[in-house]
Amino acid sequence: MADEKQWRRVIDLKDGSGVQVFEAETHEELTEKLAVAQENATRKIQELSQKVKELTPRDKAQPIKVLSPREMTVDERFQVTQDLQDPTKSVEAVNRIVEASLGAPINEVRQRLSKQEEADERARIKSEAEVFMAGNEDFVPCVENEKLMFERLEKDNLAINQKNLQDAFEELKAAGLLVLRTETVEEPPPAESRIATSRPRGSQSSSLRSSQSGVVVGTQSKRITMADINRMPTAELESKMRNDPVFRKQVDEMYASA
Repeated sequence: MADEKQWRRVIDLKDGSGVQVFEAETHEELTEKLAVAQENATRKIQELSQKVKELTPRDKAQPIKVLSPREMTVDERFQVTQDLQDPTKSVEAVNRIVEASLGAPINEVRQRLSKQEEADERARIKSEAEVFMAGNEDFVPCVENEKLMFERLEKDNLAINQKNLQDAFEELKAAGLLVLRTETVEEPPPAESRIATSRPRGSQSSSLRSSQSGVVVGTQSKRITMADINRMPTAELESKMRNDPVFRKQVDEMYASA
């Protein structure tokens, strides 16, 4: 508020950190002081953001390990030949030959094959579920429907594919047990997608949830503003810039577009 001689602006964040008082003889001078304070705050945030980026560890690219046969040495070949003639050592000798041919220990090869098979099965289930979802727009991918559908498949030990999903859907729909999109229902709370992270039956459940379903799977974080930053205590600002990647990204985007 202005008096006859001086303009004064008090900023109190009401967080116990004290107040900031800006005084000037004219309104223009007070505006300039506030602008300088804002500029200093902006510079501080940018410097802190850069510092956090420098301190944040980055994941290094890991080379893909390609398996290739390993040539056995003369000594290894001789020892393997001897061990093959000994019944107590023959199995181990065969394993050494196989490992040299594969270029990795047998256990590692087994783990690789298992992971690839699980990945292929997840991709297959996801593809089958997407086909089913695309052909049944009235199906609501909520927890209740998923539970009924998968219980129906598991009851007869049926594979998760488009045909079996369709049969289960039509059977449960005819029985009036499913929630359909034509009905007015409250959407279930968001849950982790079970289809994208599914494993083959027996190791982890699958899901009928899909980004194409129109079901809300989360809420968007509130966008921060410069006023929010100015009101934030320095300690809290530094903590959020260091530990909250969403907050840090919003700050970076705000200054990038400024």
